[in-house]
Amino acid sequence: MPPPSLVPLVTQVLASPTAEPAMRRQVLLLAQQNLHQAGMAEALVASVPSLRDSEVRKAVIGLISDLDTSRFTDLPGFYSALLEALAREEERDFRAALIGRLADGIGQDARIAPALVALLAKSGLDDTETEAVVSAIGRLPQVDEATALAALAAVRTRDAQQQEWAIHLASRRPELSAPVAEALAGFLEPRTPAPLRLGVLRRLHQARIIPAAARPVLERILREDPDVAARAEALDLLILLPRDPAIAALIAETAGRDADPALRARATGLLSEVSGTPVDSARRLASEPDPAVRTSLLAALRAHVRDPAVRLAVAHAFTAALVPPDGDEAGLFLDLLTPYASREATLREALFTGCRAAPRPHQRARILAAVVPKVRIADVADQLADLFASESDTEVRSTLFAQLKPLSVARHPRLVAAWCGELIEPSSPFRLDCAGALLAGVEESPEIQTAFAEILLRDTDRALVRTCLDGYLKPRVTRQAEPLLAVIEAQDLETGSRQRALDAVVKLPLNEAEQQRLAGILAGPGATTLKRA
Repeated sequence: MPPPSLVPLVTQVLASPTAEPAMRRQVLLLAQQNLHQAGMAEALVASVPSLRDSEVRKAVIGLISDLDTSRFTDLPGFYSALLEALAREEERDFRAALIGRLADGIGQDARIAPALVALLAKSGLDDTETEAVVSAIGRLPQVDEATALAALAAVRTRDAQQQEWAIHLASRRPELSAPVAEALAGFLEPRTPAPLRLGVLRRLHQARIIPAAARPVLERILREDPDVAARAEALDLLILLPRDPAIAALIAETAGRDADPALRARATGLLSEVSGTPVDSARRLASEPDPAVRTSLLAALRAHVRDPAVRLAVAHAFTAALVPPDGDEAGLFLDLLTPYASREATLREALFTGCRAAPRPHQRARILAAVVPKVRIADVADQLADLFASESDTEVRSTLFAQLKPLSVARHPRLVAAWCGELIEPSSPFRLDCAGALLAGVEESPEIQTAFAEILLRDTDRALVRTCLDGYLKPRVTRQAEPLLAVIEAQDLETGSRQRALDAVVKLPLNEAEQQRLAGILAGPGATTLKRA
């Protein structure tokens, strides 16, 4: 025969308001010794709300807290008793112990997490209790919407540490619902510490959910927040909102006024996407002082380069830049403009103007390397000749000369001045080539004749003098005696050149001084090989 159940006795004594404390403690000891009896654990839980003796209540709760929940047939009733005891308990240490026991069952009863979160909203929790609550809720394998909302609402006025915990808890949800996103947006206010605002912004951006209430907050962050990272996240979030003129205006304001160059560049790159006015974006190039912003803007304009107005604005910016473009920026300018250089004279002129203004040889060389393959050299001979005449760098000059050398000076008169200037410059490495190029036009050009005469008068380079003499002796050249006499007199020159000069000079109408000079030359020791006709 089984022993009689002690459950009714335990229930009656613990619930009796007149039972002596000693009797309750004795019954509690008896209950502890007979926990194996069916219904004993449930009886202890049911007795908790009626216990008035704090010592006995603590003993009962302590006993329950140590129990293995697999012994209970009514888990909701068990946790209801624990939650009620927690709500009525005023002693901090005991509340912390109850919280710890509830934490063990947080995955077994959906009421535990919201109840613990609600504790955070109450003032007066000490560090131990707060840590116990945070630790308990942190054990949740998944955070449902109700718990996330309760946590966020509970910490709105609490310190940064608790707010950070709640934001992290809500952010653990794999999919951010609209109500949770709305609650998170409430932490974007200025009083929230910057790192927390940044975390909220990133979570909203990740979820691509922007609550309606967040828009004015994002605008304020973008305009006023001192943290550039927060401003950057706000900018990225604004792009997710429906496009309207106000958004475009705010992005344009950021592109033009933000203190951070990288953020201005990012805003500039987005501007053409939201504003729909690529021409306006292109016009901003000329007034934008930061190269990073200009680079970003140029990259965004690639999609609109077929618009002639965009190209014209880009070309203007290329020539109007206070500091000539370099690096990636220069590459983007050239990528946009050079494909049209052969067809649009305005663009060509802008490119050559930019080349003249570039202070460093590598910049000028880069522009030429991009432009020259895109154009017919004959069409831009005058511009290249001007660049050649003003260029000081040897390598750049060599590049220009190589392009211009095959051209005819008869068809391109501008080359005459360039080659003549180069011919009479003693330090030029292109003198002989220039002399050869000028030969074809010497009979029609007094300027070439003067340059050849200068060489005959002063130079001793045999090949150069020979070439210039060839030109100077052409039939329709107006010759003077002085250059020819100088060649005859120069004993370092080859005999053939001196003889040709002598043959030509004797056919000229020489004045008395020229005749005397010629006679003196021929009487000298260096004239023995010369033959006078």
